[in-house]
Amino acid sequence: MNHGYRALFGAQLARVEHHWLYRLLAWALTFCAVVVAWVLFRAADFATVATLLRAMIGQGAPVSDFGDSLMLWNAGFSVRGALAHCLVLGMSAALSPNSNVLGACVLTLYRRRPDGRWLGLGAAHLWCDFLVVVNLGS
Repeated sequence: MNHGYRALFGAQLARVEHHWLYRLLAWALTFCAVVVAWVLFRAADFATVATLLRAMIGQGAPVSDFGDSLMLWNAGFSVRGALAHCLVLGMSAALSPNSNVLGACVLTLYRRRPDGRWLGLGAAHLWCDFLVVVNLGS
């Protein structure tokens, strides 16, 4: 999507791509595309996809009419608790370094200390174990 957009509007894009408003709109477009993609991967069938997408744009049934099919309510969250979790996770995603920065840091560590690879492998293993324990508990 990004490559096609840049191919079509490359000349005009060079003038505005560093402006804060362009960057905000590009971020918002990417966010909306990811949210729609999550619906496609989460829904059981295309009828559910259509229903959820209509509800997201204000057409069709409100969210509360879906009953037990909502993931947050199945996990036992209240609306206030779910919004608090979304706020904390959103802030951590916005303020954390991206995967390229993290990858560069890890690569630098591994080049300086070859034994750091075992530390990284152990940390990844510990993280996977943690996720398995958390998922088995819920």
